[in-house]
Amino acid sequence: MNLEAYRKKVQRRLVWIRLLAVIFVVVELVGSRFVPDGNASNFVWGLCVGGGFMALVVLFQQSKALKDDEKLRKMYIEEHDERQQAIRAKAGQPMVIYLSLGLAMTAAVVFFFNEVVAATLALAAVAQMLVSLIVKLVCMKRM
Repeated sequence: MNLEAYRKKVQRRLVWIRLLAVIFVVVELVGSRFVPDGNASNFVWGLCVGGGFMALVVLFQQSKALKDDEKLRKMYIEEHDERQQAIRAKAGQPMVIYLSLGLAMTAAVVFFFNEVVAATLALAAVAQMLVSLIVKLVCMKRM
């Protein structure tokens, strides 16, 4: 893959990240307007602020890399490194991210009905990410 094709891939990725950031803002605005104050609204607010912040950080990093060919080349090498791909696969990185995000979003919805179940779902998402991080760190040391 050449650098221009990778640049287009990063630009498409940025469109999706922008969309995700807008979704976090919309959910927060709708949630703050229609949901009464309480633990549920605080949880959803924290989830939206954290998710929006992470989306903005990734957006900033990737936008900065698009402007500099050397940073873009380093990002390409990092993303396509066989060792890193093997470590990510062993740690379950691609699927863990989606499952944890699904658990967190489900917890946000369930929080309006049952706080105990929502807290359990949120803790399960955090535990899942921590276990994946530990496995990744162990694999990085061994491989």
